[in-house]
Amino acid sequence: MKTNLVIQVTGMEDITKDEIISTIKENCGVKASEIKSLNVYYKPEIRTAYYTVNGEEKDYVF
Repeated sequence: MKTNLVIQVTGMEDITKDEIISTIKENCGVKASEIKSLNVYYKPEIRTAYYTVNGEEKDYVF
């Protein structure tokens, strides 16, 4: 099953799931092959996505 997620917020460009995951993998400081779990929390009221990698809280994206 292929799944797609597009986040649309007024006054903001559309953001896709693949864009979010790609940005996180490039900037999280963990090799992609070492990522066992990735959780993304999007807060539209402040237009920010926070994430955890392998259970560890990381930075924010977007």
